[in-house]
Amino acid sequence: MKICSKCGIQNSDLAAFCSSCGTALTENSQQTNPNNNPSGQQFGQPMGYNQFGQGQYLSPVISAVKSLGSSVLFLSAIIIYTVSLLFSGISSFSNTTSDISFYKYDVEYYEEIIKVLEKLLPYITAFSLIVIAPSILFCIGMWQFYNASRNPTDAPLSTSGLKLIKISSIISLASLALIPIFIIYLIINISTIVDTGYSSIVTATLIGFIIGILLILVLPVFYYIGIIKIAKTITNTILTGVPSNDISGFVIVMNYIMGGFSLLSLSTGGIGALLNASFFILISIGLTQYKKTMTQLIYNNYYTNTPT
Repeated sequence: MKICSKCGIQNSDLAAFCSSCGTALTENSQQTNPNNNPSGQQFGQPMGYNQFGQGQYLSPVISAVKSLGSSVLFLSAIIIYTVSLLFSGISSFSNTTSDISFYKYDVEYYEEIIKVLEKLLPYITAFSLIVIAPSILFCIGMWQFYNASRNPTDAPLSTSGLKLIKISSIISLASLALIPIFIIYLIINISTIVDTGYSSIVTATLIGFIIGILLILVLPVFYYIGIIKIAKTITNTILTGVPSNDISGFVIVMNYIMGGFSLLSLSTGGIGALLNASFFILISIGLTQYKKTMTQLIYNNYYTNTPT
């Protein structure tokens, strides 16, 4: 084993750089018996951690994870998301057909559409509540990850927040699976939802709108899968100490796109749209920075393999 001359951490014989401080290790670095471990580094623990209470050494990899979770940028995103969630909860119980009143003078068959939407309103409200449930779990998970990242000790970083984020994303995927079932139900029963006295154009428009939603659902499916993958990647990095830049570019791009659409809808969405835009953009910036940091760590060999 090689002992770093700067921080005293043990490293693999094959290591080129110290797993704790990044100092270059030479062939002349002090060799030691694996059973003699004065630094307290416990192989089999997450790499880069010391046995709790025996030092303040923390690898650049774990430091990068904690920097992401404890950053002002991430905290700002969480606060914005929390406030946005409150707005969403309030609006879920106050959905009315007056929300589309600005179309009154632009859309033909306005009165017929209003009557149809009034019948669909209970379904829309129910769907909004279904969406909010995993969002609350997601919010709690982010707060847990932030609090764990702010822990000043060298104790292993908790992954409970990341697990909660994965669970919330899985629930969101499950709720997305319910949407096609609900939409198919609407199509089958469209004749009962839309009275026979209504214009056939309104019926055709609603069916086209429903089919369009089905097609658009493909994007959130891949989006939530990407979030699950990101949470899993960061969790593995915490548990192994090995950096990974496997951060979904699709999620980053989609966040920017959703942020852009939210900004475009400021005139109708108000403060809620602004909050959503801010959250999506901040999260994308944070993930981009994290991916860049991990890439630098990988290509600068600031990690070692666990000895066998």
